[in-house]
Amino acid sequence: KTLTFNNTKITTFAQAYKNYSFGVLARDMDLELIFNGENAIALENAYTDYSASICVVNGKAKITGGKLTILSTTAKLDNTILCPDGLTIDGCELMVYSNHNAITVNGDGAELRIRDSTVGIQAGHVGLASVNGDVTVENSTVAIAADKDPKVAACAVAAKGGFTLTDSTFIGTADTNMCVIAGRTEVTESAFEATGAEQALSGRIDYFHRNGTAVIVANGKSEENKSLWDKAAGLTNYNYVRITECPHYYEEPGDTECSVCGHIRHVTPTGETYVPGDADGDGQITSGDARLALRRSVGLEDYEEGSVPYCACDADGDGKVTSGDARLILRASVGLEEL
Repeated sequence: KTLTFNNTKITTFAQAYKNYSFGVLARDMDLELIFNGENAIALENAYTDYSASICVVNGKAKITGGKLTILSTTAKLDNTILCPDGLTIDGCELMVYSNHNAITVNGDGAELRIRDSTVGIQAGHVGLASVNGDVTVENSTVAIAADKDPKVAACAVAAKGGFTLTDSTFIGTADTNMCVIAGRTEVTESAFEATGAEQALSGRIDYFHRNGTAVIVANGKSEENKSLWDKAAGLTNYNYVRITECPHYYEEPGDTECSVCGHIRHVTPTGETYVPGDADGDGQITSGDARLALRRSVGLEDYEEGSVPYCACDADGDGKVTSGDARLILRASVGLEEL
């Protein structure tokens, strides 16, 4: 079945079933909801014990289209979007404000999938929940703040199976407890940032990677806590985890080799980081850098020995800047040399 909404606002004031309130309710069918333009569902004055703005029972659901904003903040307990057998959010812009659980699937093996979408959530308890399955995010941006109710333990994502992020950006915070709870967490070609008041990430971590390289950058609440959890059956309990393209992580300030990917950090005698060949410090190696190195080799640039630009010009690392360094930089600028 398909339901199409065009710039529609749905408002629920009364109980729809026993002590329940619903905006959209469907049973015994797969349902696609298409939201064109700007749409809203609000449970206003629905003073019930339980509510759901969208509920599909005994069938899978798909939400697609344009913009949809859901406000569900008056019931004592709500699953703002509840689709036990599975839900796909595809190609839409979704904002959810929820007292309790924002988006939930809870059937055996049911999957919550987000693709080609932008999703923003403010929740009192859980942002994205797959009680017995997976949460998968593809080519999307997802931002979740699980912080509406300080009296309730909160998390941004809960997935018994796993949480998979591909070609996406995820930012999650949980002010009262943990950010991500998952049987496994897998991040590929994505930016991932999680912050929890007690712990950022819990569950078995199979791998994080960017361009095939494992990347884990984490700062625990204490070194003792970090060490204990590192030894505990593959579990990680970090207060803050941020994963992007490898920013290079060094165990000690003086280390020159990244403990994650093995990248060699180049430092000046005073401890400043530089990139060999990038004389002007713009993040690229170009013919302009080769020109600067050549000028320094004949005394037309006054880079002080040991400074960042001087070290960058010294492409072969022999402590001197010569025309040979300029040649190496020029070859690197066209891909014929790797510095």
